[in-house]
Amino acid sequence: MKILKFGGRSLANGEGIDRVLSIIERFLLRKEKIAVVLSARGATTDQLERFLELAVLGLNIEEEWEAFKREQVAPRPEIDFSSEWQVLEQILQGVRLLGDLSPKVKDLFIAHGELLSVKLVAALLRDKGYEAQAVDSRIFIKTDEHFGSANVEQSLSNRLTEDYFSAFTGIPIITGFIASDKRGDTTTLGRNGSNYSASLLASFLEANEVLSYTHINGVYSTNPAEVREARILPELHYKEASEMATFGASILHEKTIDPLIDKRIPLRILNTFDEENEGTLIHGGNSKKPIRSVILQSDKGMLNLKGDGLLGKVGIDGRIFSTLSTYGISVGIISQGSSEEGISFVVAKNKLTLAHNILLEEFRKEISEKVIYRIERQDNISILNITGLPINDFSPCFNALKRNNIELLLVNNNFDGSNLSIVVRDTQGEKALRLVHQSILEDPKIINLAVLGAGQVAASFLQQIVASKRDWEHSYGCSLNVYAIASSRRLLLDREIDLKGWSLRLEDGLVNDGSLSQIVGYAKKHQLENLVLVDCTASSAVVEDYSYLVKNGFSIVAANKAAATRPYVKWEQFNKSLEKNGQEFLFGTNVGAALPVIRTLRGIISSGDRVKRIRGLFSGSLSFVFSAMADKGLSFSESVCLAMAKGYTEPDPRVDLSGNDIAKKLLILAREIGVKADLSDIIVEPLLPEQMNDLNIDTFLAQLSECNDQFIYKQERLGNEKVLKYMAELHFEDLDNCSLSVKLVPVSRRSLIGQLSGSDNIFEIFTEAYADRPLCISGAGAGAAVTARGLLTDIFSLRMTKR
Repeated sequence: MKILKFGGRSLANGEGIDRVLSIIERFLLRKEKIAVVLSARGATTDQLERFLELAVLGLNIEEEWEAFKREQVAPRPEIDFSSEWQVLEQILQGVRLLGDLSPKVKDLFIAHGELLSVKLVAALLRDKGYEAQAVDSRIFIKTDEHFGSANVEQSLSNRLTEDYFSAFTGIPIITGFIASDKRGDTTTLGRNGSNYSASLLASFLEANEVLSYTHINGVYSTNPAEVREARILPELHYKEASEMATFGASILHEKTIDPLIDKRIPLRILNTFDEENEGTLIHGGNSKKPIRSVILQSDKGMLNLKGDGLLGKVGIDGRIFSTLSTYGISVGIISQGSSEEGISFVVAKNKLTLAHNILLEEFRKEISEKVIYRIERQDNISILNITGLPINDFSPCFNALKRNNIELLLVNNNFDGSNLSIVVRDTQGEKALRLVHQSILEDPKIINLAVLGAGQVAASFLQQIVASKRDWEHSYGCSLNVYAIASSRRLLLDREIDLKGWSLRLEDGLVNDGSLSQIVGYAKKHQLENLVLVDCTASSAVVEDYSYLVKNGFSIVAANKAAATRPYVKWEQFNKSLEKNGQEFLFGTNVGAALPVIRTLRGIISSGDRVKRIRGLFSGSLSFVFSAMADKGLSFSESVCLAMAKGYTEPDPRVDLSGNDIAKKLLILAREIGVKADLSDIIVEPLLPEQMNDLNIDTFLAQLSECNDQFIYKQERLGNEKVLKYMAELHFEDLDNCSLSVKLVPVSRRSLIGQLSGSDNIFEIFTEAYADRPLCISGAGAGAAVTARGLLTDIFSLRMTKR
């Protein structure tokens, strides 16, 4: 025999009820022996409870009641529910008159959801020619008088069930969820009680298998409504299923598993609406590998008792739990420090106020004597229950939670060390759930990006995300999600921005108030994890808010040089903030765009090698200008105008010609090797007379040719073997003896720097290991596409992207 159990959503009007009938018929056509257990149809139980609530208040429900009755008979309008309606309406009238409702009356009333369900399905099957009979489980499932969540009298129920079905003929369509006590009063079995009914019947009738049909494809590693990466668990051992049920898995009932274990009856969870899916098999054999899952519970509260006087005090724990037990309050997770100066535990949220008041009264004397100096309550907590994760494997989860500023209020593991419970604040529960799920199941990590800037670099960056999304998930196990894009005027916020057509949507976005509070607030509201700000601007004002971002759980990846070149005191303070908050700041594109200059320098230092000298051409625009002069024979002014025409310079080329940008890059490299320098410590030789800086752009360009003679004179003095290059140079003896300069330098045409042409950059790094022949890095050091690529490289260098 097989027990087929169908949940409420499966039995809803329309496709649901039709599929249920089709599934039952398929078994019957195969001549298989079955018994069918049904829940109330659709939202019937919730509707019945609502009618009772309205009746207690004395409100008129006639219109809603008639609609409910029409809905119940819709699949077979001629069915006779008159006796059921009579009982229900008498109860409603009595509740309305009394203005009160007892648990006993409530059980009798809501039990009719299942009674209506089996009567309808049995009639529909008879219409198809099958000998189906509605069966009221109150006849043989007997319980105590704990109305609302009654305890089954197993031996009595077993005997009565065997007796009832020994002479039964036809196809039994049996009510789930409901039972009766020894006096015959109706009781119910609590949450997911129909699943429990099915398991009990399977055990009593020694069925071969229980097939539980629901609206989802099986048991998931977590709630798929909360984590889109949740995966179906193809099989579970009874023990694993029991643990998940204990921890609150909505599709499993803790009591459902117990009746199946002794007789090793398998249970398969299936989807009524997906016949191809094989669901989840729960059994007593050996699983292929241990199952890992995580379940979030948000209906809890926590109490903390603290006091120096608790140390060595005998009997305190016993008084706490016995007192709470007297009032029917169950205690969940318990944590006590080895010092015995405090104890924390979890209770149901709806019992928190009562539990708090009870303990304040129980320990009134100890509080007055300062043995206990406070009993605190925390209302807004969530619990992450992790199954299958030994405490020794918890560190990746812990690191992910810490990086995301998740405060762990309590951590507890079971006696065999394979299951963990973590208490966090409600406002961080969903984020913590996603982070833990990513860690324990090695899902692709979702990196949530906020992009500042809407210019060429930002546009290229977003385009590259669209183009390479699948490659990153395969190579890095990461998925980049953009939730915020900000220009100087507008701000686009969305949980998952569609990057096709983003610029048009940005124009219709929110007004950007200039702060980053909107970006931070949105991330908090939606509990977004693994936050990264990508700064594609050149704004100094934005940099002032970097510490605010770091404190709110953001790492930062920046093309903006303003942060790394701030006065050293501020730079040092910012790095301390990063360390304190466990965040990172990567700015590899500040020097050389996508060229691995900073990464290489850090590798050299970490290896123990010592940097002695760095020099090179750090500006693509000025590299082009002086290459054009040396290779093409152009004048200085002609070379500058050609660089402008090709888009190698800023709209005002004096920004490049000032040497300030090169000086910033040199400063960044100096700080990387430990030099406590500022921009004022760098000697910058200007290429232009000072008075030209005050001219408007048109006048400046008209007078630029007046500068040609000085460069012609300098080149003529060098002869043909050397050329002029505008170079940055660092000479390092020790931390107190380092010279930094940006100036026009003659170099051999045959040297690597002398041979460099076009707009490429070159960096020569001399170290103790590379003393005579420097380590050279050369290539395109500017441009939107390569800068965007460098930003992506930095993102995937963040610790949060690592397994």
